[in-house]
Amino acid sequence: MNQLKQTTMSVAVAMLFCASAAQAVYTPVVTTTNNNLTIVSASNLLTGGTNDVTFTWDGTYRTSVVTDNTYNATLSSPTAFAGKTWTMHNVNIYAPGNYVFYTGCPAGNPACGVG
Repeated sequence: MNQLKQTTMSVAVAMLFCASAAQAVYTPVVTTTNNNLTIVSASNLLTGGTNDVTFTWDGTYRTSVVTDNTYNATLSSPTAFAGKTWTMHNVNIYAPGNYVFYTGCPAGNPACGVG
């Protein structure tokens, strides 16, 4: 009888470790609503903004400068800006660290290469 208990316990422990090792790491998608976005011009004058911005993030952090046009977050709003509804795509959320970004591109030119 004692041998049966020991075998049963060994099988249960082995199943516990196998089950937890087989589970994938879950990264939640974060979505928040009613966020504020204020848009200013190059001369720091108010250009526009709204308080109904939706922020969606896949919960991951970038740990190196993105050069392949992938992204892990977006911002959007049903409120028009300059007469058009909009979405800010190719937004990246970075982990703490030091990063060097190429700034030789004109603003708003996602096709510009990295240096």
